[in-house]
Amino acid sequence: MEEIWVKYHETNYYVSNLGNVKSYYPTTKNWKHKKPQLSNRGYLRVSFNLDKKYTLKTIHRLVAQMFIPNPNDLPQVNHKNGIKTDNRVENLEWISVSDNHKHSYSELGRIRKGVKGELNGKSKLTNEMVNYVRMNHKPYSREFSLEKMAKQFNVHSSTLHHVIHNKTWI
Repeated sequence: MEEIWVKYHETNYYVSNLGNVKSYYPTTKNWKHKKPQLSNRGYLRVSFNLDKKYTLKTIHRLVAQMFIPNPNDLPQVNHKNGIKTDNRVENLEWISVSDNHKHSYSELGRIRKGVKGELNGKSKLTNEMVNYVRMNHKPYSREFSLEKMAKQFNVHSSTLHHVIHNKTWI
């Protein structure tokens, strides 16, 4: 696919249909590709100097704003293939919040409601660790206190408190 560049509003920044961003320096007549950085949520973003203020913009939103019409004023940009770093225009679409969640749940299997225990992707504990904590916890013991075991398993003591009192890992 041919790379097409479009000027981002009234700036010296240009966005391509392949998800690249570059800036133009009129005084030197030089182009410089902007190096993207990965956000903590897994999206690529670039920094812009707009009106003498630095701001971060996600590349998928820039590409969508510049190349994909949004007549229904939909609020979110969806990665059709689920790869958050694939910012090619053909992989992006404007979508409602509800439809974006449905896409994550049903089509990608990324977010699953009610997944508990070690099957939950965010879990730091295994079933074996939980059983160990429940069997060995002694409130006033130096060796088997919540704080000591929490340090051992690299979690907060409140996490183990919830485990012991059956608020999690039921």
